[in-house]
Amino acid sequence: FTARFIVNCEGAHGWYRFRATDLQYQSIPFDPHVQTWMLERCQSLDNWAPGQRERKVVDSYVLITVRIENGTIKSILP
Repeated sequence: FTARFIVNCEGAHGWYRFRATDLQYQSIPFDPHVQTWMLERCQSLDNWAPGQRERKVVDSYVLITVRIENGTIKSILP
């Protein structure tokens, strides 16, 4: 299950998008409770550092992937 969102040049985050895939990276349906849980966790994280490119502060995407098997979190990947 992957959450992606924008961290703007001021460190604020938003524009959340979610996707669930199987081990072959094919889209699969997911329980809306998982999306709610993930959104709440992502929104609770503070102190995001804005991206930088050529010494300029820029908006950037963040992707967080949580591997879930049989309802148990197996790994979290940044």
